[in-house]
Amino acid sequence: MEPTLNIKLNTSQIMSILQQLNIDERIAIFKEFSEEWLLLLGLNQPKPITIKEYNEKLEQGLKDFQEGKIVSHQEMKDEIHKWKTQKS
Repeated sequence: MEPTLNIKLNTSQIMSILQQLNIDERIAIFKEFSEEWLLLLGLNQPKPITIKEYNEKLEQGLKDFQEGKIVSHQEMKDEIHKWKTQKS
């Protein structure tokens, strides 16, 4: 059974189409695609944080580093893998 709509575009064709849109239309398209991909991958959207919360996390990270509380490369890869496979 053949698909009723078969769209094949290369990168330059996609870029050409996007360049014809105004900035608000481009943003809307990218936002929609990013939300769709997050849903398809089963990933949660990041929770927004304030600048104060960000700075607190940064300071804690620097303190942990100075105290030798670090995570190995492999441990971080394993953690990232868990994030990617976590369902919302």
